[in-house]
Amino acid sequence: MKIDIDTENDKRFKDIATLIDKPDFIKAIESFRLKWNLSKRYKTDEYKNFYSHIWGSNNDDDVRWKDFLKDIRQIRYVFKKTPNFDDVILYAMAFDKIPPHAYKTCYIEAENLDPSGENGDEYRFHIIFSPETTRDEILEEFAKFKNGLVGKTDLGGYEWDIFPSKKIIDKTSPNIRRDRDWYWMKEKEGMSYAEILMKAREQKTATYDRSGIIKAVKAYRKRLV
Repeated sequence: MKIDIDTENDKRFKDIATLIDKPDFIKAIESFRLKWNLSKRYKTDEYKNFYSHIWGSNNDDDVRWKDFLKDIRQIRYVFKKTPNFDDVILYAMAFDKIPPHAYKTCYIEAENLDPSGENGDEYRFHIIFSPETTRDEILEEFAKFKNGLVGKTDLGGYEWDIFPSKKIIDKTSPNIRRDRDWYWMKEKEGMSYAEILMKAREQKTATYDRSGIIKAVKAYRKRLV
């Protein structure tokens, strides 16, 4: 099933799509959907209904929810993804869309330095990033966080530039959304390349010939290996 991806960021779109469109991932998701009796896909604003379904009738025990999260982590391990993909996997399993907040390549976590919780003002902050994270995303996340620290707009005079001068190259195709649509026309709808080309021209998304459509679909398929 083709699941909608709600993000305006092409790089994040690529990261999500090239996981949830993998044939092996789709098989794994369907297996776990059967396990958890997920016969329908929820709307993203029906999260409470979904949670209640997983929780079950025993509302004073969260064992089922913890087991569900274990299954999410198991899928993540199989596909060699980092924890920032957990919500993507969850939404791919149970919902009809991946919302914008489900995936970040970089984010900041706060660690309370006092285990007792009595001194709540002492924290250590961690920037969490993954193999998909670019240098610019780390700098952007840090800048947003730094600007939110009241009275701490500098770092004691230290220059924040610990990254190599050579930036990580983002290999996102500028046509990733278009290529994904064409891939699913071929895989799900069984359309011929000529039919895809005709529809693309009707939608004014292509000036290619048939061979261009074939190359685009094959290139997207390679991303899923």
